[in-house]
Amino acid sequence: MLEPNNLEVRLTLAAALADAEKFDEARSHLEFIQKIRPAWVQIYLTRGTLERQARNDISALKAYNQALALEPSNRTARAGRLLAMSRLGSPDLALTEASRYPELDPDILQRLHEDQAALAIRRSENAYHEKPNDTLKATDTALRLVQANLQRYPKSERSLFDSVRALTNRRRYQEAITLYEVLKREKPVLPGYIHQAAGASYLAEHLPEQASAAYTAALAADPDNFDASVGLFYALCDANHFAKARAHSDAWAARPLDPEKKFSAEILVAWERAYEGRLGAAHERFAGLQARAPASAELHKAVGTVYLWRGWPRRAQQEFELVVQDQNDDVGANAGLVDGDIALGDFRAAARRIAYLNTLDPDNESIKKLNRVQALRESNELNITAGTSRNRDRATTGPSLRFDTRVYTKPVNFQHRIYAHEYFESSHFDADSAYYKRLGLGLESIIPRTAKLEIEIQQEFFRRSRTSAVFNGVFQLNDFWHIEGRFDSNSIDVPLRARLIDIHGRSFYLGTGYRWNEGAAISVATQQVSMSDDNRRRSLSMTAEDQFIQGPFYTASLVMDIGTSTNTLQNTVYFNPARDRALQLTLKNEWLGFRRYARSFYQRLYMSGGSYTQQDYSAQTIGSLRYEHEWNFSEATSTRYSLAYVRRAFDGAPSTGPEATLSLNWKF
Repeated sequence: MLEPNNLEVRLTLAAALADAEKFDEARSHLEFIQKIRPAWVQIYLTRGTLERQARNDISALKAYNQALALEPSNRTARAGRLLAMSRLGSPDLALTEASRYPELDPDILQRLHEDQAALAIRRSENAYHEKPNDTLKATDTALRLVQANLQRYPKSERSLFDSVRALTNRRRYQEAITLYEVLKREKPVLPGYIHQAAGASYLAEHLPEQASAAYTAALAADPDNFDASVGLFYALCDANHFAKARAHSDAWAARPLDPEKKFSAEILVAWERAYEGRLGAAHERFAGLQARAPASAELHKAVGTVYLWRGWPRRAQQEFELVVQDQNDDVGANAGLVDGDIALGDFRAAARRIAYLNTLDPDNESIKKLNRVQALRESNELNITAGTSRNRDRATTGPSLRFDTRVYTKPVNFQHRIYAHEYFESSHFDADSAYYKRLGLGLESIIPRTAKLEIEIQQEFFRRSRTSAVFNGVFQLNDFWHIEGRFDSNSIDVPLRARLIDIHGRSFYLGTGYRWNEGAAISVATQQVSMSDDNRRRSLSMTAEDQFIQGPFYTASLVMDIGTSTNTLQNTVYFNPARDRALQLTLKNEWLGFRRYARSFYQRLYMSGGSYTQQDYSAQTIGSLRYEHEWNFSEATSTRYSLAYVRRAFDGAPSTGPEATLSLNWKF
């Protein structure tokens, strides 16, 4: 004010204003000086610093070039020019130029190398790659640059930070986690992007609680970090914290975001409902979004996945095909087609697609999962079912014991498996007991998208040994209708008490069913057992189920069973009502006790009640209370067991007592 033409004071004032981020006022002072003293180098050095502070790197580069034009040997201007070039995305050119100036400050050279590595990391993350494998090549390049910088500058904090990010991008997750945890112990404050990278590594290593903490730290450093918010959503879902995930996704969807992020946030809201098990609600949300963006590949894949989970593989494949037609190498869409092939029994097509995916990106977690699924399909398999029953169709009094064991070989030519089958039953009678056993050898053949067929030759070991055959088939007409049939020339539905007097028989079963979705289905079946004593036992049954409560931890279904049967022969030694009918309602309650990826534990409580009417006898109340556990120890091993107290009726008299069941599935 006192000396308007004091240019040195005005220059100092311009620098102070720039530090205070009053950039326009600082520029006006520099322009005033430049008019009076245009050849003063310090003007352009100060202008370069100002523009760097304002993140106007093009203007900074221009200012430093003007300074160098006046004074080519000015080291400050040279350093500023190189840093501006680097920030404008040309660290390689800056390093090439820096090699011509050996007197350059080593700190400047280090920053150029660090910028080069950081730019390579950003490009590997954001650039479009025609082939998925090209992404790995880019991440390899970025990681090599970071590692080279750590060799040049072992104490470079920035290179250590970038190493966490580069290792995560290269899917070397455990190394990234190890380095991140060291940095957390040594440094009280870390940049948000380091927390975000560590969160991705934790999530990939199936450590959702640690991932949640890392993503939360990333959002604390940068509350507007959308990618970190997406990562936190998936970590919360993987940890089964669905209420928090719902609140988180709903809050982000309500934010004033740019259109692309807004749409992605709304997709997360729909995914959260799907992960909770509310597939109907998720389906509605995805359908609404698809109406707004019918060409969205992300939505086609999301809808296809929900269709798979709802039991509609044909409809799902249509959605995935729409993506593949436009983007043949889309890993998510191709993986969805594989899941559809497996659901439809087309294992040969699934194997072809998996082989193709392995050429695209073998390190992709989705592809690794499909490889595990294929390996399990190509394994041997053991199924064991055991149980006790008070069903007097097979015993006169007291419980019976049954074992049913099957061992399948590895698939033959993708679609066929050979299996060995053992059936064992024992029962106690009024003054006697007996057991029945038979062995079988069978072939399972799956016709892709159409049917599952079994043919089995059996040899019984009971008094007069008989050789028999079983034919079994389930035909899938579409995503909703199926038909099934079975013929057994020596039926296990012949009561064991009847077998004691050398009665045998054949049976024919035919059923059909309609399945609306994952929670609603109805089926109708009829069976005839023709026994050698000229008795014809005919039955008709219907089962309907509706899941009226859906949720992540509790579901409830109501099941109705209606059945009736007739027998043509009277006064037999085995239980053989001339006519009977039963109506029973069951409330099925299921609780999720634990789930962590492939491992889970479920509890179920079945409460049944109804009426049984037998010709010539008064109606009786029937029912049961059954408690069940299901353990899935891995993708290869699961077991289920239950205890029950049941009430049934035979010849007008109730029969009550305990029952137990046990089943095991093991792929090896």
